[in-house]
Amino acid sequence: MLSIGLILYERLRTKPAFEVRPKLPELPIVGAREGEWFPMLRAMWRNSIDVRTATQAAYLLKDQLCLLPIIDLGRTVIIPSTEINWYLDQPDSDINTRDHLADAFQLHWTLTDPRLVEDDRPIHHQLISTKLTREINNLLPVLAGDIPSSLSDAWGTDTENFKEICLMDDLPHVVGRVVNLAFVGSPTCYNNAMVNNAISFARSLALTAIVLRIMPQTLRPLLAPLVTLPQRMATLRFFNELRPEVNRRMRELFANPGSASNSNDFLQWTIDAAVQSGDPYMMKPDTIMGRVLLLNFLSIHTSTLALTHVLLDLAASSPTVIEELRNEIATAMEAHGGEWSKRTLGDMPKLDSVFRESQRLNPPALIGSPKLVTAPKGVTTPSGIHLHYGTYLAILGYPTLRDPNLYPEPETFKPFRFAKLYEAADKEGLKLEKARLGWAATSKTYSTFGAGRHACPGRFFASTSVKVFLAYMLMNYDIEKMPERPTTPSVGMALLPPLKATIRFKRRKDPVYNLGQATVSSLE
Repeated sequence: MLSIGLILYERLRTKPAFEVRPKLPELPIVGAREGEWFPMLRAMWRNSIDVRTATQAAYLLKDQLCLLPIIDLGRTVIIPSTEINWYLDQPDSDINTRDHLADAFQLHWTLTDPRLVEDDRPIHHQLISTKLTREINNLLPVLAGDIPSSLSDAWGTDTENFKEICLMDDLPHVVGRVVNLAFVGSPTCYNNAMVNNAISFARSLALTAIVLRIMPQTLRPLLAPLVTLPQRMATLRFFNELRPEVNRRMRELFANPGSASNSNDFLQWTIDAAVQSGDPYMMKPDTIMGRVLLLNFLSIHTSTLALTHVLLDLAASSPTVIEELRNEIATAMEAHGGEWSKRTLGDMPKLDSVFRESQRLNPPALIGSPKLVTAPKGVTTPSGIHLHYGTYLAILGYPTLRDPNLYPEPETFKPFRFAKLYEAADKEGLKLEKARLGWAATSKTYSTFGAGRHACPGRFFASTSVKVFLAYMLMNYDIEKMPERPTTPSVGMALLPPLKATIRFKRRKDPVYNLGQATVSSLE
């Protein structure tokens, strides 16, 4: 009876776009071999073993659509470079990235409250792209002021001996404490239990989503509650730690209606937006805390990946690279009176270039901007190919970032590749070209933060915070030279740092520039 019930449920329920198996157009299948049986399934197996090689093979097809079957995305239609602008301009009613995210992270199972992400533009997305981005300049010195104690607590102050650090194990805890200054303010951000459960939630969700995606859809209602237990427990514990602060702020708000709060962080902005909406669901403490947890998941995860990659790249590079960065950082800080601001960071093009180059070689995903056709009648591409409802679409990220026609010597880590282009554009007065060379800038040839209007809304905050983080580390710590950079493994379409890679650090007796005494800036 249970089996019959599950089958009937599967047959009768309304399926979202990502659970539909649409009819696909006749297109070249990457990884398939002529004359073999079950070409799609066998190509999916070959491509999933080595997604990097598969994306390179798809890239060779250049100006035509093709099918790239991989386990992560299923039977995916790759949009060629000639049609990327059309792809990015399509309305969400026709081609939607929200449905892909719901599928990729299995949010209707992994979140305790899936309603948080049901809107096309949830309130937390709006706050990230508006309020958080606008407040970067005010938050920047606050974050910079906490980095010294966070690193000292985590890595110590020994100036005589090198200490070995496993980046993927240790960085999330340091990053989590710093970014939560902007998310929940002080002293809540120093609650180790809260931060640790945010990290546990992120790690378990990523693994659980993979398990759920390879599980037959019919079995998910039965097994998902068991499989998702780790992140549900992490969510409960995170809420228990944050709840006293949320309740305190809500009490103050209702005790003094109309008065402005002294807090300037994401938690307060979420509370204010909830009250302004008048929606009882928005004002529930669990709804507010759920949005903070989602922001923690996105921020800690991406910042840790970026910092791990760039530190491995620098440790394996010539020591002169670090010295050039130190000189640039010290010069910029002196020029701005020791004040942390966006203008100060704007005078550090080499620091920005190091991150942009590191992410070029190690993008978070091998395939960019996945979306689903959500128009009931499908869509037709400029080349005349009709794509039915439920078809998965994507663009190629990894091979584009390693195209020698776009990036000479693409396999070589050139830390100041973009700084040199920035300097040339500056000399010629090309302001728009300079802006396009920044790490947070996106385009169809550089999509590490996504592309189009659905590019990562928090990329400006994330890029700013990790640059300040790296600046402090370089000025106050020495990094032992590595003989070679550890290889970067791929797991499906994700490109992850080597999870157990270590780097040896030692605290400097005398910092190159005392960033710990940098003053608070009010520049806009």
